[in-house]
Amino acid sequence: MRSAHSFLDVARPLAEEAARRIMALRESPLVRKRKTDRSLVTNADEEADRILREGLRKAFPDHAIITEESGLDGSPRAEYVWMVDPLDGTRAYAAGLSGYSVMVGLLKNVKPFAGVVVESGGRPHL
Repeated sequence: MRSAHSFLDVARPLAEEAARRIMALRESPLVRKRKTDRSLVTNADEEADRILREGLRKAFPDHAIITEESGLDGSPRAEYVWMVDPLDGTRAYAAGLSGYSVMVGLLKNVKPFAGVVVESGGRPHL
């Protein structure tokens, strides 16, 4: 049986990479759009989503992945399901404020198993 740490060894660097990309995009004009529910989404949300989704899919092809920006990829009945908010706090981020983060969680058999949060300061929390 794999430990939570073995999954975090993959998720942590992906979350940190997504956070670095989000920070880099603060240096250029943001592209702002509205989702169908009228909530704000930016190109930073979409870039972080891509980094996390592609990295998790490559490392764990049998797992399901649900992201706020892309929805479900895989079976919701998979033993492992990744829950991703690639940029939590988009409004703060778009306003140039702190208070945003990258959040990646893992469910095992529908129960919380592991997770990592990289806050706007860039520090990962497990």
